[in-house]
Amino acid sequence: MILAIDIGNTTMNFGFVSGEGADWEVVASGRVDTGAQNPEEAVEQLLDCLNETLAAGDAEMPLPEGAVLSSVVPAVVPAVRRAVADVFGLEVLVVDRDTDTGLVFERVDTSTLGHDRLVDASYAAAFLPLPVMTVDLGTATTINVVGEERVFLGGIICAGIGTGLAALHEKTAQLPALEAVRPEVLIGENTVQCMLSGAMNGTAAMIDGLAGRVEKELGRPVSLLITGGKAPLILPYLTHPCTYEPQLMLKGLAVIYARGM
Repeated sequence: MILAIDIGNTTMNFGFVSGEGADWEVVASGRVDTGAQNPEEAVEQLLDCLNETLAAGDAEMPLPEGAVLSSVVPAVVPAVRRAVADVFGLEVLVVDRDTDTGLVFERVDTSTLGHDRLVDASYAAAFLPLPVMTVDLGTATTINVVGEERVFLGGIICAGIGTGLAALHEKTAQLPALEAVRPEVLIGENTVQCMLSGAMNGTAAMIDGLAGRVEKELGRPVSLLITGGKAPLILPYLTHPCTYEPQLMLKGLAVIYARGM
C-alpha cells in the first residue's frame, strides 16, 4: 500500500493506492483545500482527513509502506513531509525533475516543468499507446504530449474552466459570477447560457482541435487521456476518442514510487 499525495493550487488530494504492473487501485482517498491556507492549517486538515479515511476504511486495509507526493505549492511540502513522518514513520518521496519517471527528455526545458505534468505524462506513457496526449482539467488546463520511446515532446497550458469564468466576471462590468456546470444548450439564449456554453463547448472544441493539430504535426494518431476535477463536465462534448482516468495523479504517483522499489 502506498500513500500518494497530490498538492495542487486549489486542493490537496491523497489516496491509499495498491497494485502492481498496470493494475493499480485507489483503495481510499480524500481531499482538503490548499488555497488561501498557511501550510500548518492545510496539513492539519490533511491529517484530520487521513484519520477519518482510515477509520472509515476496511478494517483489513494495511497501513502504507511507502509515501510519495507531487506539489505545485512548494511552501506546503515540508509540513506535509513532517506530518507523514510523524504519523506513519515514512520518508516521503517528493517527485521532481530528477525523479525516475520513465520519460525521456531530449529538447524540452525541464527547469519550469510542473511536477503534476511529469506524473500525468509518466502514467500515460507507461500504459497507453504512444504517442499520447494528456489533458488535466483543473485550475489550469495542462496538456502534455509524449512521443514514441516515451520522449516528452512538450505541451500546452490554458486557463481552466473555472478560472476563465471567474476572469469574465472580474474583468467585465455585467457578466455574472457562475459555477461551472453543464450548459443547457449550445447556442445560448441568455447571458448565463452563453457563458456556460462557451466554457464547456469551447473547452471541448479546443481539446478536439488541439488533438487534431498534434496528430497533424506528428503525422499519426494520438491516444487521448483526460483527467482533472472539471473533466466530467467536458467528457460528453468531446468527439475525439479518449480514456478518462479520474485518479490519474494518485495512480501515477504510486507507479513512479514503485519504479524505485
